[in-house]
Amino acid sequence: MTPLNPIRCRCGYDLTGRRVEETCPECGCVVAEALMGTPASRTAVACAVAGGLSLLFAITGVGGIVFGVAALILGGAARMGARRRGTSSPSISLIRSGEVLGVFGALLGLVVGLVVLLTGFGGAI
Repeated sequence: MTPLNPIRCRCGYDLTGRRVEETCPECGCVVAEALMGTPASRTAVACAVAGGLSLLFAITGVGGIVFGVAALILGGAARMGARRRGTSSPSISLIRSGEVLGVFGALLGLVVGLVVLLTGFGGAI
């Protein structure tokens, strides 16, 4: 029976069932390094975090825009890395959610910023 999310080395070899101290028979990487994740998956997590922060800081206007743009930039970098490495769908889902949250956060931040500028509401803040 094949696991749903097999542990793969950077070369693509399935390391499922191997001990942590063993190495990949194809490229020689240590199984423990493969368990820690690839740079593409860490970038995908960073994209999702930036997207969430863009929604959180959208109330400030500028914060939503800054984190939203960061989420889109990180999403693009993560997509390129995922495409190059053939990363699994959980990373792609994180990237997609980060980009969607980033767009909504940036748009909401833009709306808040425009409201503040047009109404002069920001003078009391």
